[in-house]
Amino acid sequence: MFSVAVYVSNPDGVYSGGRYHGLMVTEALAKVGCHTYYVTNRLPVFWNDFEAFPNHNEINCLFGWEDANKKLPNKLDYVFIVPGTSDKSFYDHAINSAKKRNAKIVLINFETENWFNQYAPKKKASEQWSDWKKVASAASIILSITDEGGKYAKEYYTEVPASISFATCYPPINTKAADDVIGVERKKQILLLARFSGDTHKGGSIVDKLIDENLRGYKLAILVGTGVVPDKEKADIENECAKFGVEIEWYFKLSETEKFKLYKESEVLLFPSYFEGYGYPPIEARYCGCKVVAFDLPVLRETCGDDIFLAKHGDFPDFKLKLEQAISSKAGVSGYRLQELAPLTSTAKNLEDLLLSFKEVDPDYSCYERAYPSRVQNRDESTLLTQCAIGVKIVRKLFKRNKGTVTYFPKFQENKSFSNHYYRAAWYLPEIKGIVSKVNMYLTSNCAAKPELPAAMADSAGQKTHIKILRGKFNYLKDLLFSDVIMLTNGEEVSNFWVRLIRSSGIPVVNVDTNDVKAKEYGDYPGAIWRFLIDNDHRKSVIDNSYNNLSELTSKIKARNVRYAAVFGTGPSLDNAYDYSFDNTFTVVCNSTVQNDQLMDHINPLVVAAGDAVSHFGVSQYAAQFREDLVRVLKSRDIYYFGTATFGYLLQLHYPDLAQKFILIEQKTDGPNFDLLATFSAPKLDSTMNIHMLPLAATFADDIFILGCDGKAPKKDNEDFWAHSKAAQYHDLVDTGHICHPTFDIHRQQSTYSRHLDSVRSTLEQGEQEFHKRYTSLRKSYIPAFSERNLDESWYKDNFESNEHSYKISDVASKLGSIKDQDVEDTLGLEIKLSISSIGIEKNTFKTKGWLLVPFKNPRVHFEFDNGIEFYLPKRTKRPDVTNKHAEYTEQDAGIDFSVELENIPSQVRISVLSGLDVKHQKDFKLTRDKV
Repeated sequence: MFSVAVYVSNPDGVYSGGRYHGLMVTEALAKVGCHTYYVTNRLPVFWNDFEAFPNHNEINCLFGWEDANKKLPNKLDYVFIVPGTSDKSFYDHAINSAKKRNAKIVLINFETENWFNQYAPKKKASEQWSDWKKVASAASIILSITDEGGKYAKEYYTEVPASISFATCYPPINTKAADDVIGVERKKQILLLARFSGDTHKGGSIVDKLIDENLRGYKLAILVGTGVVPDKEKADIENECAKFGVEIEWYFKLSETEKFKLYKESEVLLFPSYFEGYGYPPIEARYCGCKVVAFDLPVLRETCGDDIFLAKHGDFPDFKLKLEQAISSKAGVSGYRLQELAPLTSTAKNLEDLLLSFKEVDPDYSCYERAYPSRVQNRDESTLLTQCAIGVKIVRKLFKRNKGTVTYFPKFQENKSFSNHYYRAAWYLPEIKGIVSKVNMYLTSNCAAKPELPAAMADSAGQKTHIKILRGKFNYLKDLLFSDVIMLTNGEEVSNFWVRLIRSSGIPVVNVDTNDVKAKEYGDYPGAIWRFLIDNDHRKSVIDNSYNNLSELTSKIKARNVRYAAVFGTGPSLDNAYDYSFDNTFTVVCNSTVQNDQLMDHINPLVVAAGDAVSHFGVSQYAAQFREDLVRVLKSRDIYYFGTATFGYLLQLHYPDLAQKFILIEQKTDGPNFDLLATFSAPKLDSTMNIHMLPLAATFADDIFILGCDGKAPKKDNEDFWAHSKAAQYHDLVDTGHICHPTFDIHRQQSTYSRHLDSVRSTLEQGEQEFHKRYTSLRKSYIPAFSERNLDESWYKDNFESNEHSYKISDVASKLGSIKDQDVEDTLGLEIKLSISSIGIEKNTFKTKGWLLVPFKNPRVHFEFDNGIEFYLPKRTKRPDVTNKHAEYTEQDAGIDFSVELENIPSQVRISVLSGLDVKHQKDFKLTRDKV
């Protein structure tokens, strides 16, 4: 099918019919199998209400016009442009993105100047539509949303390509949300949809005049589309309601389900709009069986026929008369054209036919290029930039500079922004010798030099003397050019000459603008040290030390005689942990479970995993409380922290005395990993469940149990992203994370949950089919892959005595029976081949080389010295000479090349080959000081 991009600019927190239609078009395109890209500045307020559509999670969201241009595929068939923003760069970026990919442009036409100004009481200036005309000049299709609108469009858009086509496609309504509202009884209620600020054509100014004796005994429900209700108008309406005994209730920013519930509760919808390009509410109301009173508009006659009560245009006495008739009428709605207009399937089919009919038509940009000649970048500036960048590189090499210098750009102009980043720098950029030496924050003369701790943010307890609060021009330029990292606090400055020069000079520029939806400050801030301020050798030493810590953990797991593993999320079913005993079980908890000592005592975990950028590594009071509890647990218990190095290393820097309790890992594995000892690399998946917990459990057991991983319940009453156990969540602090990191939830909502579901399913299915693991959810879960493997109440009743309230994991496993295909040995009779070509001690360093071939997956190589020290081989290397010679084995990485520095020199080493924790082959070697 086609590759299509839909460009939409969404206002912050505002409901808009045009934006709603833009997302509906996107859903329809995805439904017919198009590779669909939703290009926007932010997700609309109603994004989550569209989750029920079948292809919602297949929509690829791209944020920011410049960033999207980089990420969109090189070939697009169509670019849909949804107008309605005053941001002129939006239109230029959308058009240029289409031209770059030779895509046909489709302008979605809601209204035109000649049409709007004929009906609206207050006319709009021509400038309002100037950018619409610009898009039309480059378009292949002008797609109106009604035939009435198309009639005016043909008259209005004259500077267009000769090949332009005018078409109509009616937008659907959210029938899925409407159908989900069941069991609602009709009340003596009148619903009014209006706006009271900005758009005078929506009829907000006449609302108080509609209230009279006819409404006595009714409830008036007023749904405000956007903006606020001015105090005077609100008072006038409420006074009129009181005069006639009308109960009143105001509604703002309802979800789709809540909106349709109002329709189904109400007898009549009042829709006093002077102009509509389409008019969603009358169609939505009729779909819910609610009668409609509106001003007579040709577009409403087109979509609703005589299925609504139409008053003379602008005649509010007649509007009141029609309201009286609607209330007294016993007839219901007829459903005129609803089956044609309402369903998404109708729109999807119309769009599919339209795109197919233009398949062989080439785009024509000639009209646009004549009317709007493109601006070519100044070549002199480009040449200057290149020459300056070369000069900066030379100067940086010639002159000594402080290693670990970070400078913020641009200068802070007001205290709020300065304070915001000052306290972030205190946490994310602590003073560490050889890593972070100085943080420069330059202020303008307008900005006070005294930072104030922002609301919801925690103050880092560390020293801040390395954070320099400075002024001046020359030193600022010098610090910018001699820094190791530049922190960009204003995303709009990315095209600034100085930023381009700095980047061209090889200096990393990190966008940490906390309000820029194109940036991910919550992830880039905590990862800055690992990514930019330490070198590869340093990273390798951290990872090597972490692998050694994992080896120590392995010894402790062996001592527990582990046969099973259990991982614990923080969902409500975690409260059932006390129903089980976890003897002989390797247990892993996550996140804020560390706050609950009673629960920790019962589960007795050896590992706590956590990896959320906001909740665990952020600057909020929530994150600070988590870290306080985590540190307390690490100090008081025999337990390790397991997390991704990019963020986890920041924790280790703040708590260096706990370095031997940290197991930090890099995410370098495509797909799941089932043996971290054989391949010390985390999956490039999402959530700590898939990245850390399930791989760790599979490393030490074949029988894996899950509890507290409940997912999102069907009823939308989940706290935060999904529901949490009250015993394992800082409920009162959740909002502090959202306040401190305002773009996080915007990004999290775009298909995060669906990716999580897909990751869990792929992990479990591959683990079962290829590695003979068994996964069992001990309680009900709403995550499909877990729910398919959960034990319900009937299972416990059938397998245990009715009075039992505590279940041993060993007994649960026994009742489930043996795991199928447990024997991982190859049936072809292949043997283990271990060849050591060199082994010995050199300058207190143990070194060995060789190769290994085995007839099973994920072999582990274990080194045990006679002085009690032991290590696992972190990874094997490629040895094509060996694998080509022994093609009957499926090994890809057969090579052994291992070295480790030892304090106490051993005289002997035993090399063991293991499958899981089972030893399959052993060989002893004597060690000498000379390399053998």
